[in-house]
Amino acid sequence: MRLLFLLIFTSCAQLEDRPSSEKIIRKFYETSVWKEGAPKRAQWDKHVRHTFYNSFSYREKKALELVHEKAWSSLPKRDQLFDAIVKNKNQRQEFCKEIPKGGMLHVHPTGLVTREFLTKKIKSFKKKINPLDLLKSGTEGPRKELKKEEIRFLKQLKSKKFNSYTLVEQNKIIDLMFLKIEKAPFDFIRFQAVFSLLRYFIPKNKKIEFEILKDFLLNARNLGISYVELTNVFDFPINMKTLRNTTRRLYKETGVHVRWNVAFIRDNNKEKNRKLRDHLLSFKNRKDLYPIVGIDLVANEKTNDSLEHWEIYRPIIESGLLSSTIHAGEMGNPHNVRDALLMGVNRVGHGVLVQDDHLSMESMVISKKAVEVNLKSNLILGVVSEMKEHPFLKFHRIGIPITFSTDDEGIFETDMAKECMLALEKSNITYNELKKAYFNSLHFSFAQKDLKKQLLHSLKKDYRQFEKKWQLKSN
Repeated sequence: MRLLFLLIFTSCAQLEDRPSSEKIIRKFYETSVWKEGAPKRAQWDKHVRHTFYNSFSYREKKALELVHEKAWSSLPKRDQLFDAIVKNKNQRQEFCKEIPKGGMLHVHPTGLVTREFLTKKIKSFKKKINPLDLLKSGTEGPRKELKKEEIRFLKQLKSKKFNSYTLVEQNKIIDLMFLKIEKAPFDFIRFQAVFSLLRYFIPKNKKIEFEILKDFLLNARNLGISYVELTNVFDFPINMKTLRNTTRRLYKETGVHVRWNVAFIRDNNKEKNRKLRDHLLSFKNRKDLYPIVGIDLVANEKTNDSLEHWEIYRPIIESGLLSSTIHAGEMGNPHNVRDALLMGVNRVGHGVLVQDDHLSMESMVISKKAVEVNLKSNLILGVVSEMKEHPFLKFHRIGIPITFSTDDEGIFETDMAKECMLALEKSNITYNELKKAYFNSLHFSFAQKDLKKQLLHSLKKDYRQFEKKWQLKSN
């Protein structure tokens, strides 16, 4: 009976039954009418279901699903030359190192410490390591924990200078601060413990932070990156003079243009976030905020929905002072992406969980809301259990713009070449699709128009040289 129904429905629900783009976008944003702060979750969901989801017939919604499924189940053929590159490990590695990648739009400076950098710092650590203090760093306080075997290891470890430990013990200490894909998935609170552990060995220090950023940007430059947006937790009031000097110096020493997104932490008390909001709103225009270009809502979605930050986020968006992105659809409530879109964000960080919400996805197609894709991060934190579950190519093929980035690339021991390798090895992405994603990273950046134009011009020039060397053709 079910099969008969599906056959009848499929024959009836033609593509012309798909709801019009005007209807979807109008209905979607008709729900974005709240002015007096955010309503309660139950009230909000009831309102959205009534004025948005229920505005579409069953036939329309199923027709839309068919359109999406047809698009993402299509298997565009790789041309023979590109397919040969992908299948040859050495060529694939070289290709992923050399291909021009444009920009990175989802990067956290606190997660950029590499194993090499940390090992060097720990070996020069003058005082004895107190394993119980290290244990406290990783477990005490809210929103962090270590695995049972890690706790056992620290409890049996004696207090010594790092160089006095055995090589096995040294490696285990360092491993506490890096999340290996072989041991994935890691819970988000285990991930958050990394930052406290790092702080035990690397105190907050402007000189060290600059050194870490510089190393990251030099590597990014070597991998074909010209622009990076860093989502940073700032002390406020923000010292704009120091930030501008740091940004100019980073460009001078690395050749990479850096811009900043101000992080609002979901778990902060609301008063603290209100003060940061009001501080940003005190600036007169975008020029006064340079090199800050946007805002980003970060941290654990499981404990804090996007919606709860309406009163913090919406006034900044309405002011036009800054662009906006939100970590949404990484975990937690599947409606976080929908709520972020209703707040009016320009981009979505991660966005994985929106794949089952076809109306929200279609609104992203229509309004060109890009998704910041972080493949290895999503694998390590269990957002997807394997790459074939990741919807990044689904998004691209139905028309949602995607960009690639690395999230916390030091902690996850990745970079843009490794993300490229992952995409090529674990999906059937074509050369044109990969190239499009790299151009998207500049098209959907928050960079000023003149800088964006300059960077896109340079990227086109780089591709002419790259394609000539690799004998590749693109649309």
